[in-house]
Amino acid sequence: MPRSCLFLLLSLPLLLSAEPEALLRERFYSQPRRLVSRVGDDGAVSVNRGWKPGREEPFYIEQQRYAVDVIQAGLLTENEPLLRKGIRILDWGFARQGPEGNFPGSGDPLHSSSFFVEASARAALLLQQSERKELQAKALSWKPKIHAAARWMIRPEERQRRPHLDLEPYTHRYYLRAAALLQSATLTEDPALFRAGDAYLQEALKLQQPGGINPEKGGLDVSYQGVGIFYAQLCWLHSPLPARKQELEAMMTRAWAPLLAKLDEQGLIQTEGSSRAQELGRSGTPKRVAYRLILPALLRQSRISQDPRYRELAQRMTDAVWPE
Repeated sequence: MPRSCLFLLLSLPLLLSAEPEALLRERFYSQPRRLVSRVGDDGAVSVNRGWKPGREEPFYIEQQRYAVDVIQAGLLTENEPLLRKGIRILDWGFARQGPEGNFPGSGDPLHSSSFFVEASARAALLLQQSERKELQAKALSWKPKIHAAARWMIRPEERQRRPHLDLEPYTHRYYLRAAALLQSATLTEDPALFRAGDAYLQEALKLQQPGGINPEKGGLDVSYQGVGIFYAQLCWLHSPLPARKQELEAMMTRAWAPLLAKLDEQGLIQTEGSSRAQELGRSGTPKRVAYRLILPALLRQSRISQDPRYRELAQRMTDAVWPE
């Protein structure tokens, strides 16, 4: 059995078992509006709705990343319309892929593409494990497209484009790119993608500050701290190197401390003093705390560390953010 296939078998229990808990299935995945809003009939999300070739404004391929949450929710809740919606969202993105594997016309091309590659690889791995032949076939149809996009990401000319602006100030982006490449490597069994993903991991691990902060624009941003942990966990699941997994475990243990220090008694994350708290998203609205990633990350951390404290904190957060 190829090592990447063995890896997938070992990682799937954590990929799937952390998410189907009642906490997510009944309180988060059961409410589709909590997963993604503003989806067009054709699958375009948010600012991508209404976009046509030739328009002066770009689309953002990253907006289609929410498909993986919708697909996962559809699978776990056996909601067929939701599952189909998630597939349609990804198909909208792939329909705009160019012959080189990139997405011509997308704003912020490399960063935006890394979000989409991560989400599509994760979604394909989930569908690949389905017992339904048509879902396996859909994953198979995405596989060469994901492979092409991931190979485009690791081109030297793309990797070296504006790193001081697009990568270096944002630790979570290292983990995002690593997760995109490592999951794509698991899917495609391409060792070059494993090597490139691990290179990003090595760079990311060096950035952690004393006290556990993974800096964003030089300081702690409590929301992106959680986003980075989420993607680091995916790296942990897909890294073939035991030593790297140990480094990630140590990093994550340290990284939770400054985030959880911002959790109030009700279970809400306080953002005062966060380095990116005033930023606007692609739609022009203020960015919000990424609970949709932090909550699953808490549950997965409980599994990785065998520490029930994270599960208890996840329960408190769910009660505060998505009360019954």
